[in-house]
Amino acid sequence: MNKLHLLILFLPFLFSCTKGAIYPQDFSGKITDSFTTSIANNGLKLFTYRVSLSSMSNSTPNVNSPSNGLAQKHKQRNDQLPSKIQRKQNDVSTELLTEQTELGLKKTLEMTDFCHTGYIELDRLIEDERGMIRGECLEGANTLDKQKFDSL
Repeated sequence: MNKLHLLILFLPFLFSCTKGAIYPQDFSGKITDSFTTSIANNGLKLFTYRVSLSSMSNSTPNVNSPSNGLAQKHKQRNDQLPSKIQRKQNDVSTELLTEQTELGLKKTLEMTDFCHTGYIELDRLIEDERGMIRGECLEGANTLDKQKFDSL
């Protein structure tokens, strides 16, 4: 009977871990990103795309902020969860950040037109509150690319 009570108690936590489709507007104001480019003398085009959760990237959080209070309550609630459920929630949040990082990179490359014909991923690091993808464009830099991106 005791196990049944525990199961009923943690059932809402299990269902709260599942997430539906990801929409960019879900992350509006929650994520900051940066895109840096490098063009070598031989025309090699490299880039680094970084993403971080805004609440984690602020060096001095506002204690009176309502969102900070919610984050603190969420953290306290997570600290009380059994470790198996915590790992599942961390896996879900890392998966969401991975998808958002990939989507952000795709949109950034479309907007900047840095890689015209695609890219090769050189390195990737996705953690709980930050992500980074480094890549090399499939094509070399032309004169227009050098003019446009050398000034960045």
